[in-house]
Amino acid sequence: MPQLGILLALISAPLSGTVTPTVGKYVLLKQPDVAVVKDCKVQPLAVLDRPKDILFQVVEVQGDWLWIYTPRGMGWVPRSDVLLPEDAVAFFSAQINSNAQDAEAWGRRGVARTFLGEVAGLGDLTEANRLSPGDARWLHQRARCYASAASGQAAEAWGRQAVLDKALSDTVEAARLDPQDASHLALQGSIWRVLGNAEKVGACAEAALRLDPGCADAYCLRAMVLEDTQEVDRALQDYAKAIEINPGHGDAYNNRALLLWKLHAYDRVIDDATACLRLDYWPAQAHRLRGLAWVGKRDPDKALADLDISLRLQPGDTSALMGRAGARQMKGDLAGAVEDVEKAVASAPDDLTILPVLAGLQRQCRNWTRALATLQIWAARAADDPRPHGGLADHYATCPDSALRDGKKAVECARRSCELTQWTNPYPLDTLAAACAEAGDFASAIHWEKSALENESFATRNGVQARAKLQLYEAGQPYHEK
Repeated sequence: MPQLGILLALISAPLSGTVTPTVGKYVLLKQPDVAVVKDCKVQPLAVLDRPKDILFQVVEVQGDWLWIYTPRGMGWVPRSDVLLPEDAVAFFSAQINSNAQDAEAWGRRGVARTFLGEVAGLGDLTEANRLSPGDARWLHQRARCYASAASGQAAEAWGRQAVLDKALSDTVEAARLDPQDASHLALQGSIWRVLGNAEKVGACAEAALRLDPGCADAYCLRAMVLEDTQEVDRALQDYAKAIEINPGHGDAYNNRALLLWKLHAYDRVIDDATACLRLDYWPAQAHRLRGLAWVGKRDPDKALADLDISLRLQPGDTSALMGRAGARQMKGDLAGAVEDVEKAVASAPDDLTILPVLAGLQRQCRNWTRALATLQIWAARAADDPRPHGGLADHYATCPDSALRDGKKAVECARRSCELTQWTNPYPLDTLAAACAEAGDFASAIHWEKSALENESFATRNGVQARAKLQLYEAGQPYHEK
């Protein structure tokens, strides 16, 4: 094992003049035959592998050695054998200048450029494929490039469907050329997911796992399918398996955090978001998810720390703005909360779910005029939703600012809310009672308040206040908020 002996000797030999990539960064191998020591954390350094992969994620750094992930196994490589993508372009350009027929250099430069978001990477991968048409790697990488382009400017120029069709075609040919590589099927499945074909996504994931039960990408892909079918426990198991196989799988951590957020498992969301940050995977989203989890745990200071960072990285993110508004509200900063929600409205003008939150905060700030304007906008844009009409009715009937009260409008809006709920929901009936009282029709106010109180659930939750209103109406007095 002379080669192994040389490699082991290098472990203690310091390397100078190179910059150590940090955990979470991606690196390229300078050449295809770099030796990787596999599984050296759990067994003696006895197995060498020469992977076909090009781009790797750094999972751990120890001195001059990098623990990298590849679908074919994890292992240590000396940092002198790898390049950060931004350095790789110049490195492989020099090789191409020396030999324009070097398919490996064209392909590796294409991977580096693609990772950096350069459209020129597509041309490099196409040239690599032309020079070496039997090499599935370049087809696989080009498919990734096309899939990424489908969400960018290229999709506008070429057509999104055409771009995704090219990606699918490349994965099919890559799988034909290298039928033992499950990653081609996993990538094909992810493209089908973008196209919305759940059946083919599941089929690709299952086929990939039959071919290679250790394919982390396939477990992550199947987990997303299971999420879609509400098989939450199985989805969590598959995300966990993907992470077990690849502790650097940012997609699995991120997707699991999103699922756990829906389950209100805030501590676990924080753990997974923190893992994403350690891996430098989509930090804007990771800070946002962790911040929202801190909001869920009612820790506004920690929430604000994360959400401030998220919004610096991704200004205008509606979810982060709404989360920060919630944290500010917890701290009593109502003006700051209103400011964030107003920014969210500006960032997502078609999201009508934000308007009632804004109106509620404006009312808390006792800014009755702005609250009325927000409710009017909501009602105009959601004509068939009973809630904005009920909100307007309540505002016209009970607003502490007498200048904004209008009994006639209150009755009109309240009746619309009742009509949209088929006169069966007690809350619009309660609002209609207040509207009738403001209009001076106390007989109707008494009738509708009693009708609302006939609902057992409403009476249990709101009976004390509703009966107090009823007494006012019976005394010929309207109800107004303080």
